[in-house]
Amino acid sequence: MEEEAPNINVDNLTTAEQELYYFLLHDKDKNSKLDGFELLEALRHTLHGDNNYQAFLYYTDEEPNTSADDKVFNRFTELVDRVLREDDTNHDGYLDYAEYAEARTKAKPKQPDQVQNE
Repeated sequence: MEEEAPNINVDNLTTAEQELYYFLLHDKDKNSKLDGFELLEALRHTLHGDNNYQAFLYYTDEEPNTSADDKVFNRFTELVDRVLREDDTNHDGYLDYAEYAEARTKAKPKQPDQVQNE
């Protein structure tokens, strides 16, 4: 039987605690690393409610006859490969928490006051 995540109100967590919570939520095999399948699920979870999701699904290099499900799967697979290529700094095929946290830090948009100070 699959374990369910405890019912936690993430609004009460600090940003760092939220990042750790989301990492642990997607670490299904509890090995403290995210593999490609876990990353795939995390990306789907992250992008699904996002306004960019439809654009993400629309822009694909697949042939016109490729089914929509295949296009979605192929696009997510490309994204997982890119995440591992760019963020798996020790090249073990997984993202550990330090790599995940660093990647999330790089991906966050800068606030207006941060841009002015550069």
